[in-house]
Amino acid sequence: MTPNSQNTPPNILTDDYGYQRNNDTIIQLSTLDEPIVLDKDFVFEKTTYLIYAEKIKIKNGVPEQLGKNIGLFCHEIEVEQGAVINVSGENGSRGANNAEDNGEKGGDGADAGKVWIFVQNAQEDMLKNLSVKAFGGSGGRGGDAVGNIKEAGAGGKGGNGGQIQVLLGSSAKSAVTELQDILRDSWPQAVLALSDGTTARGTKLGLSDEQKNVLDQYICIKNDLDTLAFRLQSFPQAQEARRSLSKILSLRAGQLQGPSGLGSLHRVLASVAATLEKMDSYTPQVETEIRRATEALEKDFVLSETDHSGFFGEDGLAGIFMHFHNRFVNEANRMTNIMKEQCRHITGGKGGPCGLVGREGKRGENGVDGKTEVVEMVFEKDSKTGLQATQVFTFPDHCQMLLNKANRLLFANGDEDRASASLLYARLVQLLSFQEHAWNQEALSPLATAYKALESEHATMLTASTMRSILEQARTRQNRVGLGQDMWGHDQDWSPRLSIWTYEESLKQSLSVLGGHEKALHQYETALQQNKDQLGVITQGISSLTRSWVEADSKVQELTHDNSPLRTAIFNIVSYTPRLKAMREEIQKDLKTMKLNSTKPEFPLAAVVDAIASLTNFDLNEKATGFSPKSPFKYYGALPKAGVSLFRSLYGSIEKYIEDNVFKPEYVLDQLAIAGDDLASVTTAFATRKNHTLAVDDPNSIKIMGAVGNIKKILKEFKELITAHARAQLDTKLDKYLSLISTRNNAVLGYNANIQLLAEKLAEKACIDVQIKQLGQQKLTIDPSYMTIVNWMRTCRDRLRLSIMQTLNYQARAIRFWGLRQNLEVFDSAPLQDYNALSGKQESLRGEFMAALEQYAANVRSEWPRNENDQGKIRDLTSSELQLLKQPTELTQVEGEDLAQKGIISSLSDGSYRVHRLFVDLDPLKDQDTFGGHADIRLSEIRLWLLGATVDNTGSRSDRPKSLSINLQHMGKETIEDPARNRFFFSHETVALSFEYRVDEVPDFNHARTSAVQSKQNLGSDHHIGSTVDKNTLASIGPFATWKILVICGGGMNPGLNMDGVTEAFLEFRGSSRPVRFQ
Repeated sequence: MTPNSQNTPPNILTDDYGYQRNNDTIIQLSTLDEPIVLDKDFVFEKTTYLIYAEKIKIKNGVPEQLGKNIGLFCHEIEVEQGAVINVSGENGSRGANNAEDNGEKGGDGADAGKVWIFVQNAQEDMLKNLSVKAFGGSGGRGGDAVGNIKEAGAGGKGGNGGQIQVLLGSSAKSAVTELQDILRDSWPQAVLALSDGTTARGTKLGLSDEQKNVLDQYICIKNDLDTLAFRLQSFPQAQEARRSLSKILSLRAGQLQGPSGLGSLHRVLASVAATLEKMDSYTPQVETEIRRATEALEKDFVLSETDHSGFFGEDGLAGIFMHFHNRFVNEANRMTNIMKEQCRHITGGKGGPCGLVGREGKRGENGVDGKTEVVEMVFEKDSKTGLQATQVFTFPDHCQMLLNKANRLLFANGDEDRASASLLYARLVQLLSFQEHAWNQEALSPLATAYKALESEHATMLTASTMRSILEQARTRQNRVGLGQDMWGHDQDWSPRLSIWTYEESLKQSLSVLGGHEKALHQYETALQQNKDQLGVITQGISSLTRSWVEADSKVQELTHDNSPLRTAIFNIVSYTPRLKAMREEIQKDLKTMKLNSTKPEFPLAAVVDAIASLTNFDLNEKATGFSPKSPFKYYGALPKAGVSLFRSLYGSIEKYIEDNVFKPEYVLDQLAIAGDDLASVTTAFATRKNHTLAVDDPNSIKIMGAVGNIKKILKEFKELITAHARAQLDTKLDKYLSLISTRNNAVLGYNANIQLLAEKLAEKACIDVQIKQLGQQKLTIDPSYMTIVNWMRTCRDRLRLSIMQTLNYQARAIRFWGLRQNLEVFDSAPLQDYNALSGKQESLRGEFMAALEQYAANVRSEWPRNENDQGKIRDLTSSELQLLKQPTELTQVEGEDLAQKGIISSLSDGSYRVHRLFVDLDPLKDQDTFGGHADIRLSEIRLWLLGATVDNTGSRSDRPKSLSINLQHMGKETIEDPARNRFFFSHETVALSFEYRVDEVPDFNHARTSAVQSKQNLGSDHHIGSTVDKNTLASIGPFATWKILVICGGGMNPGLNMDGVTEAFLEFRGSSRPVRFQ
């Protein structure tokens, strides 16, 4: 809707449309897909009209708006041929004739108005159709005198020309920036970035056949170098050669020669790799072959430091980049020149001539010419082009509406909806890229000055804090979409172990605040329509803000406490990374001696093993009854195909969490890639990695995502490369390797998702702090009828709704862990709902919990062992597990920090620690000998008995007991079976336990009993359903998980520990279970 003088609607703000009239300004907002249309009815009486919309359409015949100001700010613009925006000044009137005196001076011409145009995605053909005029008005002619004695009236002054500013974003300018970034990257990344003929943001290049051939040749050399690097891993004498290859893979395109010698180079590299495959490290010719490869690279591939022909050569790799770079620069410049030509009509008005009768009078002075400025916008984090804007081109309320639209799409959770949400978030991040610099200038930029002016006119408020909050939400939610996580940064199996009642008080308070806020908002909107007093809403809003701040602070504490999801992820990453590396190297060693089904596999198996180690966001569970995974892969076409770069510069206060060891920059991913449904897609995606200095086992190395079904197909294809006989020997090890990959890489993904969530909540807290302070100071002077207040109230409401939905999500997940409830709705993503709907869901969850309690009446729990001094369920350590446990190593820094936080050791500064470490994986199928016939197993105690271990902690008193202390850690990912043998998969925080017993009283298996135990674990007081439950109760863990065993010597722990004599070791589990229900 575009109002005219006969149709002036009241101030209004819906989810997609807003209209506001201030003292001298009209502001119109729209996030609708239909364009705002400027046509013959576009007439307004105010001085300034600002339109912020997704699309604007300018038709031919728009009336002149003489001397007024018009701002058109949009993502896309459509212009009919011949369309004109005219804000020229009015001409001065003619001076009156005077019969008795000199003629009257002519009227001065009026100054022209101003036009601001911003188009985020401008098209050249549209710009050609638009003409903008801002001439100064001509001065009026002077009046006539009578006869020639009196002087004719002087002419009026000419008006000044107007100000026209055009800010243009375009795919061409975006492509220029992308190409500049790629040229700074390594040449393999540069080649792969262009190999399919489009930039990462989808701009088509139009590669010629010759250019495609050149790129293919460089890709071939890149693959040759990767293969050669794998071959060289087997040769200790090739360390220098491997470093040289790594350096070559890190060169930029401008440091390479042209393609003329690539054919012969390929033949040499392939020959060397094939020859090395047949050699061992003792073969004398190894160094000769290595030298043959390095000499060929120096001759035909790498430029000397003084030779720059690769960069400027038309046929070289850098030449291809420069070809497209120059093409897009020319396109962007052409659009700029078109707009300068179309907006050239800014000359000052001519001074008016004197009257026609009388002595010759003075001619009026000419007006000053106006100014046209066309700015090519660069939407990058460090860009300052937006600061040149003399009018606000991103209005806070419009940005909030766009964010709300993206959030609605994200919460709807359909694949297409999430794709659209991701695109909107990306656009918002681009639009607000200037925010990094807008408010920290010593002298206010033109843009910041424009914001201040709108605030002084009460057109908006709280600009800086609001825009920063919108930017952070758009950034983090775009990243979480890419990471495949739910709205709150969790994977599908995450569960808190807290009881349902833990959340009741919080829900009660939050629902009460939400109900009051929704009522106040409804009354406010009604009063707004009826022009009644609305000032009371400000007080209600501040009250709601206070609750929102408490909720945001609670989420920050939840993410960062001693056993938070972030710390658990850090611990899991540190624990599993060495295991992953060791097993990868072991499998690669085994593969060298195994027979393959193909004599010439498409990829070196060692390279495939590395690539598979990058897979993430998959789970190999066949019978999972948990939540359905939300597949993000249909909409990845909207994201950069070479990977998603996650934002490293989070919020300023993240520094505190770096000091507290919560934020680990080395765990933040800088690249994601997407796999298809075959092995080739994984190896190709792995080849796109930017940083060749990172080992594949490094947490921040490239991660490759794929749908679960596709990954299972890929893994099957990999196994089928090996003959059936050889595969039988390796099958179990491969399955264990894949399980390790899933666990470690999903922990990395979860860590990154939670870092994004932490940044968002910190930004939200900071924004609310500013709003509470400013609104408290200004509430008596604020006009509550402005759109900003409506938007602010709705944002407060939505924050409360989202927070309540998160609490309900946690409560539902807790019920699932406690009661093993199938088909439980967990609200992991859904449209925002009101007070009544959310209250109903809370009642529904109470019903689910009661149903979980009732089901135990039909299947009674049994506790074991029956007597305190009897032994529980026994699981012997295998001989290989025992040998690993007996080997001492040093305690790592992160393990020490974790143990210190848990109070197990005081600090690493107490001295050096020696540790015996072992991981034990328990599974319902593989450990039936221990737990067969038992379901829903919940533990009260876990013990590890080491027969033959000795310590010397008695000092001079030989009669004192010799105690051995053992640390046992449940790693947080576990499987629980219900009585029908349905499997439920959970992940939660790590659980650290301590077990201490008198070793001198346990000479053999039969003496390993409670009488020798010196400490009793508190898991027995945690809840297994069937007794009283309150808000302080925790759900007990089960045995089917990875257990980390640490036997530490040092810092006063286990002095004189000697494990050499250990001949037998076994885990003892004590707890309760329900019987399996046999059909």
